[in-house]
Amino acid sequence: MKSKRSIAIGFAFGVAACILLSVGKRVIVPTPRQALPFGATSIKENIYVNGFLPDFSYKLEAKVTPNGFHRFVRRMRFPAPSRQSDTLYVFEEPDKEYRMSAEYRDGILCFEESKD
Repeated sequence: MKSKRSIAIGFAFGVAACILLSVGKRVIVPTPRQALPFGATSIKENIYVNGFLPDFSYKLEAKVTPNGFHRFVRRMRFPAPSRQSDTLYVFEEPDKEYRMSAEYRDGILCFEESKD
């Protein structure tokens, strides 16, 4: 009787852990650097912060394949962008003065994020 109960409790904890892990994967968005595909090369980052205010500008460039670019966009979980094409994703929140974009041109991924 005890062994059946232990198995049932263990199974319940296992199911709960799987659910939490799958939900956690959807909630956690990696940093742009972490979202780069494994084969990215020639990586350049530029960060500008204006004093103590929340104003910032972040730029990331890396040489990637077209598939690597689309993988990056999926990993960054771009919300429904205001403009979208195969090589340009833009998300803007004008009321919060926030902008995020990812573009693929000539084999280079260009990611920009800013808040004014």
